[in-house]
Amino acid sequence: MSVSPIICQRNGRRIGVSLMSRVTYAGMREATGAISNISFFGFCMRAAVQLNPGDFVSIALPNLGLVRARVAWCESDCFGAAFTKPVDIRKFMLGAGQQIASTAAA
Repeated sequence: MSVSPIICQRNGRRIGVSLMSRVTYAGMREATGAISNISFFGFCMRAAVQLNPGDFVSIALPNLGLVRARVAWCESDCFGAAFTKPVDIRKFMLGAGQQIASTAAA
């Protein structure tokens, strides 16, 4: 799955990833989506969910658990969100590396 770099690029250094994750929104509704990039301050995800800027979501990140974020923008099935607190993505990358390697091998 590819994601348009124009849609999913914002200010700040981002790391491109391809990682399936669970997103919780609108209370306790859940869906699975693909995180396409991440930074200390936010992420871009493709998921079949109805969101609006300002909505709060939580995503499951390896080695970090559920992390809360506020939706900044939405376009089609892609959205970008800012974490409510900066996230140490070094911990995320340690866990994501194992998941990405497992997914690639499958």
